[in-house]
Amino acid sequence: MGLEDAEYVGGVLWSVLTDKKTGGDTEEQRPDITGRLVRWAVRDGGDTSRAAAAIRPVLDEYLPGR
Repeated sequence: MGLEDAEYVGGVLWSVLTDKKTGGDTEEQRPDITGRLVRWAVRDGGDTSRAAAAIRPVLDEYLPGR
């Protein structure tokens, strides 16, 4: 799906999770993380809704607050 690049995924997570604008609010962080990862995953073509559907449950499992 295009998310095999662990460095990119890790960079997105680090960037969003440490961004002071969200103040650690995972409800604000989830859509930002999902959007960035979906854009990367489908950069060469693909179904954005499928990519988002694959990403959301992982974020729900690992990010507190939901």
